[in-house]
Amino acid sequence: MYFIVLLKTTKSYIITPDGIEVINLLTFQKTAISKKEILGFSTSEIPYKIGNFKEILIYLKNGDKIDLMQFAYFNFKKIEPALIDKRYDFLGYEPYIWKWVNSRVYKFDK
Repeated sequence: MYFIVLLKTTKSYIITPDGIEVINLLTFQKTAISKKEILGFSTSEIPYKIGNFKEILIYLKNGDKIDLMQFAYFNFKKIEPALIDKRYDFLGYEPYIWKWVNSRVYKFDK
């Protein structure tokens, strides 16, 4: 579980009007996701014993998701306004629904 969290938090995202650039901070590899490949994004909250943490989920048209957790990014409060400003589709709020050990139900899955 800690390994998965470590891998997710070693990426940086640059949001542009044309897409999202993903930079792996361990390998310095860059990947571009075209805006045409992005379905939209939603907001959510994950309950933990110490409190609730906000989350932004970016849905890709191929079924993949990028989940951005509040505690993993210093500039988390700027992510949602940047997505809205760059005209990405806001799909809505989705409650966190636990599915299994390390999975959840996603409201906007195809």
